[in-house]
Amino acid sequence: MVGLAIYYGYLAIFLGTMVEGETFILLGGFLAHRGYLGLVPVVVVATLGAYAGDLVYFSLGRTYGRRLWEKSRRAARLIPWLESFMHRYHVLWVFSVRYLWGMRWLAAMLAGSSKLRFSRYAVVDLAACLLWAGVIGLLGYGTGEALERLLGDVTRYEGLLVLLLALASFVYALIAYGEERRLARRGDWAQPPGRPGEHSGRR
Repeated sequence: MVGLAIYYGYLAIFLGTMVEGETFILLGGFLAHRGYLGLVPVVVVATLGAYAGDLVYFSLGRTYGRRLWEKSRRAARLIPWLESFMHRYHVLWVFSVRYLWGMRWLAAMLAGSSKLRFSRYAVVDLAACLLWAGVIGLLGYGTGEALERLLGDVTRYEGLLVLLLALASFVYALIAYGEERRLARRGDWAQPPGRPGEHSGRR
């Protein structure tokens, strides 16, 4: 398993972060601590993957608008909440949605369907992706450091540790997804500020 992670490491990180990606960055950070990958390349590749994914979703939202999610009851119920924060906080919103598992693609498409200027979104989102990749990558690296201090020579446990990190990330994803579904079921739990569909112009 470790051999596969090393061989396909950077490619897996890039493709994984285009969709969601915490698992891949955590494993990349851990393998960087073990000396199999470089921490800086892990963060850079993760940043580029996440950024590419966001721009694709933004472009889809800009091209097709709300038609992309109007048939999804769950997405329709999450949109008012995401919109309310986007209208109020703008730049902070772009940074914060990167930490909402399962909502990033929807947030990026929502931004594309809004009157938010592409140039502004592209600059802010690049910084947001870099910060997010750095935080998660350092968390994976720190996990490797902590395990080494706890277990000493972890070489014999590397395969198991990679599997446990992947499992922990999967459990986190399930919890986050369950929370997202719980919030989505509360159809009236948040409303965007002002009248529905009201925009203040391109920013």
